[in-house]
Amino acid sequence: MNNLYATLNVDLYYWNSTGYYYNKIHTSHLAFVTGFDEEKDVFYAFEDDVNLVYDVREIPINQVIQAYKSPNKQFKGDYRILTFKNDFIPSYEIDIKQFIKCTKQLIYNLDMLIEKKEVVNKTMIREDSSKVYFYNNEFIKISNRLKGNKLLLGTLKDKKLLNESLTDELNEVLDDSCMMWKNIQGVYLKNCLRNNFAELDNIEKKISAAFMTEKEVWEKVIENLKRSE
Repeated sequence: MNNLYATLNVDLYYWNSTGYYYNKIHTSHLAFVTGFDEEKDVFYAFEDDVNLVYDVREIPINQVIQAYKSPNKQFKGDYRILTFKNDFIPSYEIDIKQFIKCTKQLIYNLDMLIEKKEVVNKTMIREDSSKVYFYNNEFIKISNRLKGNKLLLGTLKDKKLLNESLTDELNEVLDDSCMMWKNIQGVYLKNCLRNNFAELDNIEKKISAAFMTEKEVWEKVIENLKRSE
């Protein structure tokens, strides 16, 4: 009512009926709540759906209560009020030389992960069940990073540093990569929850393939930026 926002710690199993996890997997989530309607008995939250499309979505109050009170969520602080001091945030200016330097470092890091061949430490998660959610959260971070990188590629296109056809092509690859990570995450959690840790070896090739796909995206970006310098 005071034009403030809130984050709620919820269990995605009960939370967003359009989402990937709804009635499938119990996992904690800090939901970004933007408002409510007492007459319609709904809260509004900024969430993605099964196709990774973000929008403000209606969450019925009974789902909010169930997701908020779920015993399956990890403790992260139940809620917090968010305030924004400025109505306007100045746009970030990209330093192309610094961008290329950081992107080369990212490619190097991806190479190290590809060569590692065993990204998920099965022994660790067998011995400490809390570590199951460590990798789950890491997969989420990667997926979110790829979504953010689509915005970055759009900025490079707007600055005439990437052409439109290449940007569209790379964005398609990033969309596919997001789905790859969602699939990896789903298989990972399913096997962990069933204690089928031996089956996790099967996702390592998928993880390497996902890292390789992303590496190829950044190699194409650098190649084209160097041409425009």
